[in-house]
Amino acid sequence: MNAFFSRFLLLLLAAPLATGCLSSRYHVDDAELARLAQLPPERRCDAIRATQELSLRRSRAPRERVYVDPAPLVSTAVQVRIAESRRRIDPPRPTRVVTEGGPSGRPTVQVSGGGAARTSTRPVRSQRDGGDGDGGDGDGLGTGAALGIAIVATAAVATGVFVLAGVEGARYDGWLGADAKRSLHLYRRDGQWLSIPAYALEPELAAWADGALLDEADGAPLERLGRAPLDRRGLSLVLEGGMRGLRGPGGDDLGGGARLAFGGFPHELFGLYGVVGFGAADGLFDVRYGLQAQLFAPALGRLHLGAWVEGGAIAVRADETDGGTQLDRGGYAAGGALVQLDLSTRLALTLRGGVWGDADGVAPELMLGLSVF
Repeated sequence: MNAFFSRFLLLLLAAPLATGCLSSRYHVDDAELARLAQLPPERRCDAIRATQELSLRRSRAPRERVYVDPAPLVSTAVQVRIAESRRRIDPPRPTRVVTEGGPSGRPTVQVSGGGAARTSTRPVRSQRDGGDGDGGDGDGLGTGAALGIAIVATAAVATGVFVLAGVEGARYDGWLGADAKRSLHLYRRDGQWLSIPAYALEPELAAWADGALLDEADGAPLERLGRAPLDRRGLSLVLEGGMRGLRGPGGDDLGGGARLAFGGFPHELFGLYGVVGFGAADGLFDVRYGLQAQLFAPALGRLHLGAWVEGGAIAVRADETDGGTQLDRGGYAAGGALVQLDLSTRLALTLRGGVWGDADGVAPELMLGLSVF
């Protein structure tokens, strides 16, 4: 998870560079090293599964060959002393009390707690039910604030998603072909490196290493044999936009909307997202927060078909002709079908359609989005 957030923040800061942050190095994980070590030496470079590195993530392998004897792990017991914690008790916070009548005929405001009481004759703003969103029981302010947060969050994260999508779209993740004498830079997480010809990789060395790098700077360019198919496993970000029905106290309307989803796929075909989105039509605004589950069937080439279900909370604000507002809050449920087209190993175009509804009825929904895995 930390690696994902680090990559996302680095890409967001490097937005003007976009694909310029890709390097000439390719990462080979420990599982692929174990597979290669089982092959005959002359075939170990026929097809190596590797992922292009970001230039901001890992330091370059040493220029010279560094030979390190693999050493067994040594278990060391470490005693950690936990200091006794002391709980800090804060003084009571002032309490605002409104009393009837004052020297000037205005309501007086007394503030008590944490010291002597203080009296003020500052006017108290009246509140009215329904209101314009600033009064009443606070629902207007809450709904307006939630809508503002959703819009700002969508705009901010949208920038990051597009940068991330641009990098992931250009980043190579697939199989490489190389000469058997190509340098393979094995590394351990404790900082040790071992550079060997690829044909010399043995099971013992593969077990010793935590991963390896192939660097095009070492010689002839590496041959790209083909990208790997879409791999959803791990964390994921989705940005969507489209049309959907809005349901308000005064009736239904068709409007536009956008939403963000953040979650992950523990399995290639099943994922869970936390979603936040907003919709707007003529005089209608709503904000939705919920959880969404996605289930896909096995791929049909680059095409993926699936289904989704969702549930959560919704807040609706409807403008009235007399200048007031009506507010409504409740729960909702939704579901429908998914069509996904993979653009690269970690990037897909997603069309999501279906219906959503509450206790009063249902409305349609159709969204097109970009999914980054």
